[in-house]
Amino acid sequence: MESQRLKLVDSGVSRTTPIKSSLTHIANYPKKLVIYQLAASPYWWVRYYSNGKIHRKSTKETDKRKAIAAAKQFYDDVTIGNHKATPHAIRQVAKFADCAQAMLDAQKDKVEREQITKITHENDEWRLKKHVLPHFGSLRLEQVDYFSVEQFLAKLTKEKLSAATVNAYIGLVRKVLSYGQLRGAITALPRLPKVKREDEPRGWFTAREYRRLAQGAKRLSGKVYEVRIIKEERGGETHSKLVVVKSTEPPWESRRLVGFNHATAEHSC
Repeated sequence: MESQRLKLVDSGVSRTTPIKSSLTHIANYPKKLVIYQLAASPYWWVRYYSNGKIHRKSTKETDKRKAIAAAKQFYDDVTIGNHKATPHAIRQVAKFADCAQAMLDAQKDKVEREQITKITHENDEWRLKKHVLPHFGSLRLEQVDYFSVEQFLAKLTKEKLSAATVNAYIGLVRKVLSYGQLRGAITALPRLPKVKREDEPRGWFTAREYRRLAQGAKRLSGKVYEVRIIKEERGGETHSKLVVVKSTEPPWESRRLVGFNHATAEHSC
């Protein structure tokens, strides 16, 4: 690519015209986001068309992979900058409920780009609907402070939720506020209460329990199970469980190998 660039310079081609063969779209991003090379520069450049305006910038990178990473950051900077510069966009997320929905919409794009999992997004949607929006939905973002979150914490405590679950809810409130800050609706994040989480380590098995575990493993060894994840609601939370829908016997060689490993483990017990 560098030798091609130099040839174009020597041939008199415009030094500021993108080299057609270098134009590269960024996977899982809008097609209007591209990186390219110029005859006038050894660096990759990034270009994005938004709101009737062309944004372009040098990535200061000669390595294409690093240039792609710089282009993704450039895209985030431009889109967030557009929101900050538009008073209407700020008004759209001034209320907590509106900001939460805007955050979820933006999060869907992250799911498509595989930056977060679909399960994480669905959990956020469910928790917002279950407890967060009923408490904060009608408030403006600047009204969400330490005291209001402390009241929310007291409400969750009455629901007999675990410390880990309560922390997840507080983290979700913080996520919505952080998105509002990026959109320019608030200038700073408030301090939020914390919930101490006690570690609950599992105790050791007894020798008899280990023996029963080994016997069960031997009985099931070599079987291949096809499972499905079933979601159900219990105690105000969504839980998942694995359900076996099909099992098959593996080749004899696999069963013999598992049996050998089991005999070694049983001997050590």
